[in-house]
Amino acid sequence: PSQAATVIHRGLLVRQRILCETPPPPPAGFVPNPVQIQQAGDNATAKQNYDLFAMTMPGCNACHRSFQPIGLSFEVYDATGKYRSSYPAPISAPIPTSVTLTGAGDANGTFASAVELAKKVGSSEISQYCFTQKFAARMGIDGPAVLDKFEQVAKTYGVAGEEKMQLPRTFLIDAAGKVRAIYSVEGDDFEKAIEADLDAAKTLARPAVEQ
Repeated sequence: PSQAATVIHRGLLVRQRILCETPPPPPAGFVPNPVQIQQAGDNATAKQNYDLFAMTMPGCNACHRSFQPIGLSFEVYDATGKYRSSYPAPISAPIPTSVTLTGAGDANGTFASAVELAKKVGSSEISQYCFTQKFAARMGIDGPAVLDKFEQVAKTYGVAGEEKMQLPRTFLIDAAGKVRAIYSVEGDDFEKAIEADLDAAKTLARPAVEQ
C-alpha cells in the first residue's frame, strides 16, 4: 500500500478495534483515488501529505481527522514493524511523532509518540469498555457489557488493602444488570475461567460504573 494508505489503515485499526468507534463510510459511489490522499507526492512525508489533503479536501477530512492523525504517529514503524526515526531517501526527513487524540473520552490528549498514546489508551476506561464489548460479543453475551476498574469494584464492596486481592478483578454484565462472567485469573486459564462463569450466570449487585 501507499504511504498514505498505511497511515489510514493504522489509524482506523486503533479507532475501530481499540476505541470501538467506526467513522461514517465514504459517500455512495465513491471511488478511492490514491492521488487525493498523497497530493504532495511520493517525496513528501506522510504528515505533509495529510496536511495538504486536509486543506484541499475539508469535506473528506471531516471524517479522516478522527483516524488519520493517529496513523501518523505510527510512521516511526515501517511496513515490517521496524523502528525508524527518519524516512529513507528520497524523502530523507525526520518523522514527526506527536499526535492529538480527540473524540475518545478519557483517552483524549496530546502525546509525543505512539508509545505515549498506547500507554494512555491502554489504561483508559474507553479502551477497557471496548475490550469488554468485543469479548462479550465473542462469548455470545447479548446487550451492553461493562468493565469495572479494580479500585472501583473494591470501593463498591467496601474493602481495602490485602482484602482487594480476594476480589474478582473484572465483571461482564448484560443489559439487565446481571453478572454473566467474572474474571479472577490471568494467563492460559483466562478463557477457561470465563467460560465456566458463563455456564452458571451469577446474579450479584451491579457495581457502580462512572460514565
